[in-house]
Amino acid sequence: MKTPSGTAPNLVEVNGKGKLFIQTLLPAGAEVKLNTGKNLYAYNGSEGPVAPARLPDPASANIPECRLEVSPKSAAATDYFLHVLTTGDENAAQPPLPDCKVTGSEVALTIGTTHLHFKTGSVGGAIEIGGSKFELASRIAIQPLPPVHAASSLAAANAPADTAASPAKPKDEISGDDKAAAEKRYAELKTAVIQGASSGKKMPAVVDLYGAPTDVKVAGADEKALAVAVEGLPDSIKIPWEKIDAAHFYQVARRYSDDHKALFDYCVGSGLRKEADIEASKR
Repeated sequence: MKTPSGTAPNLVEVNGKGKLFIQTLLPAGAEVKLNTGKNLYAYNGSEGPVAPARLPDPASANIPECRLEVSPKSAAATDYFLHVLTTGDENAAQPPLPDCKVTGSEVALTIGTTHLHFKTGSVGGAIEIGGSKFELASRIAIQPLPPVHAASSLAAANAPADTAASPAKPKDEISGDDKAAAEKRYAELKTAVIQGASSGKKMPAVVDLYGAPTDVKVAGADEKALAVAVEGLPDSIKIPWEKIDAAHFYQVARRYSDDHKALFDYCVGSGLRKEADIEASKR
């Protein structure tokens, strides 16, 4: 990124024969700072992990020349950040500043005849174009955690016929016995997580936070809740066990238990067919 021209909230980045218009709408009246030179990798007067003195000249290397820093004028319990980026050719004129309004439940944005609504309490919203309304995605796509044993599927395929585990029952054929076994295994697996977390074992996991799957690290656990740490947040978040669905509980439990029979029983009785097949191949 080269140093943009203009004055906040309207900045312009030029690259060859193209332009990128950067319009900062939220926080309202934000402080916008352009960091260059010795301040490029500095924050609050301290250099980051990359020392500018060790970097080549930006003019002769593919590294940024400027870092755009946006901060609210004064800190609040919750701050929303919203930027509108518009591209154009070298002759494109500065677009008008879009209209932006914040209510208790959404951020409403109007760009010309297009209306966008972003939820403030969860992921999602809607966009209205030409009289038609379309819902925005309600969850964040996150790459699933890799299996503990990458060769598990191969092992299952090569298992002798008399020792190969039976596939899990379809979700709509869960018996009462399987459900009862899953409840028993749930208690055992939860205990394994609590003991592992108490011993300082902080494993990565994916849980639902604010309506979206989120990458976290287990920070602790007790009989009431699972505590997780989220990158960028100073304090851990406690999630009651009953708020963690079966699929996400399994993803946590498999990090703390090597009892594949218990994991298998839990998956079968919880309708997690794919996960049950994975555990069956490890028994």
